[in-house]
Amino acid sequence: MKKTVIILSILALITGSCGNKKVPFDLSTLSPEWTEMTYVDDRNVGVCNGADVLIIDGNKFTRRSVDAGREWVYEILESHKAGDTVVLNVEPTGRKEKYDFKFIWLDKDKGIAQWSFDEERDTTIFVPNDKLSEFPKVNCRQPLLSDDAPYDDAETKSINVETRSKKPEDLVRSDETIFEKEFGDLNNDGKKDCVIITKQTKKEFTSVKNQFDEKVDRNRRGILIAFKEGEFYNTVLKIPDCFSSENEDGGVYFAPELSVEIKRGNLVVHYGHGRYGWWQYIFRYRNNDFELIGYDSSEDRGPITEKMTSINFLTKKEQTLTNKNPDADPDADNGKEVFEEIWQNIVIDKLLKLTDIKDFDEFSIFDCYSK
Repeated sequence: MKKTVIILSILALITGSCGNKKVPFDLSTLSPEWTEMTYVDDRNVGVCNGADVLIIDGNKFTRRSVDAGREWVYEILESHKAGDTVVLNVEPTGRKEKYDFKFIWLDKDKGIAQWSFDEERDTTIFVPNDKLSEFPKVNCRQPLLSDDAPYDDAETKSINVETRSKKPEDLVRSDETIFEKEFGDLNNDGKKDCVIITKQTKKEFTSVKNQFDEKVDRNRRGILIAFKEGEFYNTVLKIPDCFSSENEDGGVYFAPELSVEIKRGNLVVHYGHGRYGWWQYIFRYRNNDFELIGYDSSEDRGPITEKMTSINFLTKKEQTLTNKNPDADPDADNGKEVFEEIWQNIVIDKLLKLTDIKDFDEFSIFDCYSK
């Protein structure tokens, strides 16, 4: 009898000590996408407007601020479970630093979990996106960054931001206006999603003199994409200032005109430059993001097309059509354009994402690949 008691005591000690050991944890058992929440009262949780979004993708962990239009990407070096807490040991992209993100369920049935990013001040409630429909939407206020303030020193100006609404217009921040709106199916579910080109309303840029000494609005523009789910629109992407103002100076030319279109399930960002031609970027919703799959351009001289370029980043092919009769005159006998067609293979490391392009004015398509 004594031997049995001793053996059971030893097993109990071993079992108890194992509870504090690091046990490898499979992150694929967690939802890949999470949305920040806020408490309504001591009993309920509701969706927080202007929320952060968390994305777990293999060995990559992304924390994206829908409100600020920023994101932080980390490589997951290790994930383990210690007691009831899951710990992610991560390294920020491009920096040799290591952090621990901690996760613990508060209510597994409802999907309410606590993610801790900084033990001293940043413990946040999140819910997996497939559970969001179970929670009411509540209004909350988010800090608005000043132009030159670092993120941790954000000003506390109040703005309204919604991430879920029956009207896509309501998803636009209260300090922005709607410049353009387009509907179409972007995620191949048969429902009409919405793309909105937004425009900021910062006072210091509402009346700026241009090259003709005229006062124009130089506020930058951004993009908001919302998917239709049931009777609601849910924000899936928000970049507040990736496009310049429509009133930018074009030097000796006029500035190109921006427009968006949903075509064959793709998002097309088009720039028209009148008699000088046009170019466009083609994005497709793949792998839970908008990836750049194509680029087209036409270099024109009045009614004459001098060169056309078409790049398919999925097939890794580039087509170039060069006009061998650049002096063609549409009103004369030699008005016919004669094109030489050249196909080339291209090399890319990975598909670029829409969120990677912080400023379309500074972005060059030719930096994305090599031949």
